[in-house]
Amino acid sequence: MAPVGITIRQAVMLAALACASLHRPASAGMEVMDLPRLTSPGFCDIARWDRRADLESAASSYRQGRNRDAAGESAAVSRQANDPATRYTAAILQARALKVMACDDAAMALLDTMLRSPEFLSAPRKLYCLALSRLARLTVTRQMDEAMRLAKKAKECAEKAGQSEAGSEALNTMAIISLSRSACRDAGKWASEAISVAPDALRKAEGLRTHGQWLELCERDARSAMADYAASEREANEAGDPEALAWAQVFSSTTSMKGNMPSAAVPEKLDLAFKSAQAGELRRAMGAALVYHAFALARSEYGSLLAIAVRELSVSAELHAAFGHRSQERMIQIALGGYLVSLGRYADARAAFERGRRLALDSGLPTEAAKALQGLAAIARLSSPQDSALAAKLMQQVLAELRAADHTPGDLGRALFEAATIEAGFSNFAKASEYFRDSLAYAVEGKDTDAIAMAQASLGWSESRADNPIAANLAWRAAVAGDSPQARAMGWWGLARSSRYSAPLVAAGRYARVIHLVEQMRPTGPEDAAHQTFDRRFSEAYREFQSLLMDLQSYKQAKKIALLMNRRELVERQWVRGTRSADEGNPAVPAIAPDPLEQCGPQIAQRERRVLADQEKLALLARDLPRKCCAEDGSVRVNAECSAHSALKNYCELRHSADGEGKALLREQDDCVAAIAAQVKVDELVQSALKTNGLTSWQRELERVPGHVVVTVIDQGELRVLVGGPDLDGYRSTRKAIDLKRLDALSAALQESWTNAAKLAGSTGTVSRAKLVEETAKLREGPLRELYELLFAGFDPPALPANPRPGALIIFLNDPLLRDLPMAALFDGQKYMGERYAIVHPTLRTLEHGKHAAGVTDSLVMGVSKPDLPNVEGEVQTVAAALKTDGFLNEQSTRERLFDWLRGGTAQGLVLHLASHGEMGGTSTTSLIRLWNGQVLNGDDLSDRQKRPRSIQLLTLSACRSALTGDGVMALGLAGLADNFASSAIGSLWKVDDRSTGRLMGAFYGNWRHKPDAGVANALAAAQRELMKDFAHPYFWASFIVVGRWD
Repeated sequence: MAPVGITIRQAVMLAALACASLHRPASAGMEVMDLPRLTSPGFCDIARWDRRADLESAASSYRQGRNRDAAGESAAVSRQANDPATRYTAAILQARALKVMACDDAAMALLDTMLRSPEFLSAPRKLYCLALSRLARLTVTRQMDEAMRLAKKAKECAEKAGQSEAGSEALNTMAIISLSRSACRDAGKWASEAISVAPDALRKAEGLRTHGQWLELCERDARSAMADYAASEREANEAGDPEALAWAQVFSSTTSMKGNMPSAAVPEKLDLAFKSAQAGELRRAMGAALVYHAFALARSEYGSLLAIAVRELSVSAELHAAFGHRSQERMIQIALGGYLVSLGRYADARAAFERGRRLALDSGLPTEAAKALQGLAAIARLSSPQDSALAAKLMQQVLAELRAADHTPGDLGRALFEAATIEAGFSNFAKASEYFRDSLAYAVEGKDTDAIAMAQASLGWSESRADNPIAANLAWRAAVAGDSPQARAMGWWGLARSSRYSAPLVAAGRYARVIHLVEQMRPTGPEDAAHQTFDRRFSEAYREFQSLLMDLQSYKQAKKIALLMNRRELVERQWVRGTRSADEGNPAVPAIAPDPLEQCGPQIAQRERRVLADQEKLALLARDLPRKCCAEDGSVRVNAECSAHSALKNYCELRHSADGEGKALLREQDDCVAAIAAQVKVDELVQSALKTNGLTSWQRELERVPGHVVVTVIDQGELRVLVGGPDLDGYRSTRKAIDLKRLDALSAALQESWTNAAKLAGSTGTVSRAKLVEETAKLREGPLRELYELLFAGFDPPALPANPRPGALIIFLNDPLLRDLPMAALFDGQKYMGERYAIVHPTLRTLEHGKHAAGVTDSLVMGVSKPDLPNVEGEVQTVAAALKTDGFLNEQSTRERLFDWLRGGTAQGLVLHLASHGEMGGTSTTSLIRLWNGQVLNGDDLSDRQKRPRSIQLLTLSACRSALTGDGVMALGLAGLADNFASSAIGSLWKVDDRSTGRLMGAFYGNWRHKPDAGVANALAAAQRELMKDFAHPYFWASFIVVGRWD
């Protein structure tokens, strides 16, 4: 049975912008001091040197890293010297000092003026060649074609003049340009020549650095590249050149990280390079250190570091733009766009890609321009609303541009991967698999282990949807054997799905592995979009695992997954800030038990290695062959129309052999799984997978909750409901089919009823009141009764007591599709649930907050009644009186007053009540409560601890839709975000009635102050029951819910 419930688009989205490594960088971020000065136009203004100057002193200043002094002194020497050789030698030193400070325009203008001067022609020829080579090197940052012309001219000049310094520099420049154009053969040749003719340590240091880049980028030989960088560092030390030393330290550090070679000195060396560059005002080296440090952070499997990487790249891009280094800025902008896509910041990503493409085209780099266009295609595919047709069109343009230009295997492989993802989104799985195989082939050719793993994982999902289970399982097994955390998570997920029905216990172990990996990769910190993007990728894995655990009657473990789902979907970013700083990364997760297939002995392992090697070989062969040329009957016969291809017979024979080996391997694996499945202990697997910060204590506390816990999950067309409570022996569970279209219809019926009630409330006539009574009965016996039956019918005996004790509590951990439904209004045939129970929606921080402190010590009540909420004035007065404080209306309801109060002295027993218009925009930035004169309080404010040092006991958002999930990216809305702001929060699910809301709030605060020990949830439930007497329709009383603590 083919697994359903997740689209291939969701699955392959996991890999579209994946980037992972084994090593976590030690430092959390680099801070640039005085960035405005470093990027100001006046940075390169060199003060006139009034003291005595000589060439030796200027050179000494340069070697000591005092570049501004070196530039000033050498300029003075150039003005004062009578000897042309001394004058122009000083000018060339001045240009070098300016270049080191990244004052390229000034340096280029100086060199260009020299080269155009008739007098300069009478200077020693070697100085002319050297000036020409320096100008060529600087022009690389502006226009590569012109830089190459100048470099070749300088090389020719140096050869005639016997000037090896200029010759080595020119060759090095030509190698750098070739690397930028992916012309690997020329780059390697010229870098080697630059080293061979280098006359001194400085030129050797520069040549070795470029040769190391060639080894790293073209040969994929990180170990040899490291050796070159180490040699470059030694030569730079000998030369006493601070810039060359900083560059060598940067490259050797980053290559150690990329090559997965442990070295305790790596982070320290990179940090040292950055600090020494900052001390010497080496803007270019500073920018490079930021870039490579950002790359190291982004490559980490710890998702918390990606936002820091984006910040560092943004600063580096600003630096490079300031000094006009277009080629480096182009690379940064394209990389930045990719990381911004990973964070879900599509508008910022689009701007970065568009800027990167313009820079690439201006510099004559079609391959880089194609990479930027590929990023724009990814945005078209991922953003909402999705534009798959545009994405497909852009990707075809990308492939055409790449094939027409010099490109590395990785360039084309990544483009093919994106094209495959788009085809999968159109359900063209055969075409998607073809592209994934080609992407795999280029990754194999380029020796890119991460890309190999991601291509295998995604190929598995594509083949699975194309109903090729053997190919899918082989691809997934290859993915889990690699080092990429995301590829392994995708692979284990696929393997879990493939064994869910045939070997459910084994599937449980594999799902546990998925969660184990996902919890390590999870983003932390304030990036809402990062969490939303991440959660969309993996949400179904949690749901499927919970559903499977219910099937296995492992109810306690299923509830743990429900808790994780709530953390993931509700308050992940608030939770991590409450328990650890974002700089600390993600918690260490203990090792998980091995998969059964890993216990099956060497025979299967050997066959598996053979099959995987054959699959990679087939991918390489198939890339250059026509499709569908091998007979489909399992023989080695070649179809007649393809017989002209000489390599085809060997390919068909290998494919036939590999298919046979693959089938045999899967049979052996199935036998092994069947033999070991009985030994699987689900509780131990789940416990080891979910042993993460905060969860264990929350689970333990939740067991002591004085009420029932209801968990709902919708998966694969079924609704599973899990109920636990003090009067039940363990957990009770039901499982039934659910029609999602019917659920949507019921939700729409509720919305229609709220609208009708709002319209009828505008009239006080007898006919309108009669219609409201009729509308109430229709709603109660229709959608509200049906929703109650959907959740609680089927329990025999009933899971919830018919006559609960006074103050009985229900904690709901609802599936996202059910979170916008008013649980208090569900009707059991006799009463609403809110008439029998107090209801609360917890979050992960709920139990961390602890029970409310006794008594209210300080409170702030604010509201905005103008222009169209007249009852807010009475509400503010009533609530203020209940809390024994002053109320503030309209022009007194400002952000300044609010945050002054939050920074006050009292630490406990705080209550904040806000009554105004509310808007739910789908993100923490656009979801807000309106204050006076256009000011707002939004979700970012609620989650920023620096803005509110004091913890709030109760926050009431008396506004429209302040607890609405909306499009699913902010579960429980502002009230959910407020869980980091307050122990308890009260918010609404729809546009509320102004008059009844004032009544409800007055009753709530009266109940709470009269019986504080009964708790917030019971105070609200009692207020809702009071309101039912005069406002029978649930529209008036059921909108507000409690998020967080109930007591």
